[in-house]
Amino acid sequence: MKNVLKKWWFWVIVGVVIIGCIGAAVTQKSKNDTESSSASSNTSTSISESDKYDKPDTMPSPDSSVTESKDESSTTPENAPKSYGVGETATAKSYKLTVDELNVLESDNQFIQPDEGKEFVEVVLTIENISESDISISSVLNFKAYEDGYAVSEDLTAMTLTENKTADGTLSSGKKLKGSLCYELSKEWSELEIDVEIGFSKDDEIKLLFTK
Repeated sequence: MKNVLKKWWFWVIVGVVIIGCIGAAVTQKSKNDTESSSASSNTSTSISESDKYDKPDTMPSPDSSVTESKDESSTTPENAPKSYGVGETATAKSYKLTVDELNVLESDNQFIQPDEGKEFVEVVLTIENISESDISISSVLNFKAYEDGYAVSEDLTAMTLTENKTADGTLSSGKKLKGSLCYELSKEWSELEIDVEIGFSKDDEIKLLFTK
């Protein structure tokens, strides 16, 4: 045995064995550390995913969101566009408009008669300029009329049957204009709508609505 211990190759073998053991231990430790780190990462991810789906109270309900949006955008009676009829006054940004009368015009002149099955209808208006500037009013450009949803034009022939002037002119601040709009409508008309658009602002638009 003593002779073996004195051999150089014996110590080489011993050294190789020791180095091999150390290398194996280091490799095993590194492998264990990697597996432990991977397991920890998976656990963290699993917890995060679990939290993501296990907390429905923190996420808004799609149905409630849609309902709220629908309720907010729906038109209520308070903010619905208002229409005005006979005897009512509408106040716009630049002017006030009062519907004084709605008349069916009769004619004794055989040459001034509505077509068969039709009648002449007159709408009498008073307009007051409440702005600080002049406003121009045109019965042709500022008033759009519809009989039961169909566009109708002002009838100047019917205007010869009334003592009122047309609703045309330029008003200074604080001044008023009284004029008429005349249309030839079917005797069976049920609704006459007149959209008033004086100026370029939405605040200067008014809707007049008359039913028979």
